[in-house]
Amino acid sequence: MKLKLPPPFLYSLISFSFLTALDGDIYDFFLPNGLKVILMEKHASPKVAVSVFYNVGSHDEVEGQKGINNIVKGLILEGTEKYSDDELNNMRDEFSMGYGDRSGRDITYLYSELPRDELEFGLDFESDRMINVTVTDKKILEVKENFKIRYDKYHKNGIWVTFNNAMGDILHEGHPYKSDDWGIWEQIDSLSVKTCNNFLKQYYAPNNAVLVVVGDIIPGDATKLIYQYFSSIKPAEYIPPDPDFSFDKKINYETPEYFAENEWDPMYEHITSIAFFMPTARSDDTILLGHLENILILDSNKYGQLRQKYSKKDRLFFKPYIHDESALGPSSFLFAGLNIFRKGSVKKIKKALLSTLDFIGKNGVGNDLLTQYKKTELLKSYKKDYNYSSISNRLGKAELINGDYHFYNRRIQLLKELTNEDIKKVVNTYLHENNMYSFTITVNTAKKTWYNPFLSFLTNQIVLRFWSPTR
Repeated sequence: MKLKLPPPFLYSLISFSFLTALDGDIYDFFLPNGLKVILMEKHASPKVAVSVFYNVGSHDEVEGQKGINNIVKGLILEGTEKYSDDELNNMRDEFSMGYGDRSGRDITYLYSELPRDELEFGLDFESDRMINVTVTDKKILEVKENFKIRYDKYHKNGIWVTFNNAMGDILHEGHPYKSDDWGIWEQIDSLSVKTCNNFLKQYYAPNNAVLVVVGDIIPGDATKLIYQYFSSIKPAEYIPPDPDFSFDKKINYETPEYFAENEWDPMYEHITSIAFFMPTARSDDTILLGHLENILILDSNKYGQLRQKYSKKDRLFFKPYIHDESALGPSSFLFAGLNIFRKGSVKKIKKALLSTLDFIGKNGVGNDLLTQYKKTELLKSYKKDYNYSSISNRLGKAELINGDYHFYNRRIQLLKELTNEDIKKVVNTYLHENNMYSFTITVNTAKKTWYNPFLSFLTNQIVLRFWSPTR
């Protein structure tokens, strides 16, 4: 039997823990309807951030409904009878509010940063759109039309579409990451009022959400307002558990070739991509690999020794891209080399990269580069401590992605302790040939002409040999 505390007793119980509250202290509690609440006091600026995180993403979409989460989020952003989208925009202008939303494979969240005196307004409109969003044929049609514009724009950049879907080809049919979080338009276009309303009521509910409030607050007063606006919202009767993210890791040595068209790029290009499987986002090793990504980008921007080594002083490719994609399920660490007017040699690029990673696995990245990176990142983190929406978003992501909001500063904690031994460990564990898959992307094949060999020689063997805009 669940014990239900009367409101006055709940206030007194929670307020007791606030008696010794200090700036930066964090508190959490659950409302009877299952909503988890996280509060943090920050008094450096007279502002407050309000974020609502929902434990839903494209990985929750079943076959036939790929893309429904984007449409449902769009319906929420349209507003309610009390707070329409136009009304909210007017109030945001009046209060100089910062606001935004994000959705992806694993989570969806909405956030705002307001003057501290407008906390009640922030809680009111977030609770209102948790319960009072109406789904009609007209609204769905409007949201679909608006989303189709962004959907088409995204798909015109064939390079990023291919990158986002390359791992999907490795995953088995039915895997929750098989298609990217943009969904499939034919399935989006067929979504009905009933289907969208069921998805909304099932996943966008208090017992599937985390409310985070950070800023210049009195925690006891904030708690009373939260209880006032959110406690009466009914929980969802059933929320499906997260799907199974496991898959058989089959390394493909055949290096599949993809073809993409890019309207914004006038050149024939070739991208050689070499990726490595990473553990789940809940692993410290994934955070360490994220730091390694940034270190390699820093080295690349400086045209440092590591870039010169894996690119053979840019003779193997014109420009490198380095990116890690962490998630609750399959994650990847990607290197890509861009060539213009010619195809890159997959064999040579792979050999040079593996040789460089072997060097890092034995020697690290160098103390000077590591020290410079740590100083730069720590300075950025100090600045972010004055951005309350950034803090609230880190808390919410840590709660749902890392499994505990106390990990919200884990990235910085690991950064402060980061050594070359840590870097060598993750490189030797994950960035090696037995954990690797590769693919190539040929861009704008139609723009390949008879004089491409001449352009390639002029560009790659003469101009870029002595000058590069990326250095």
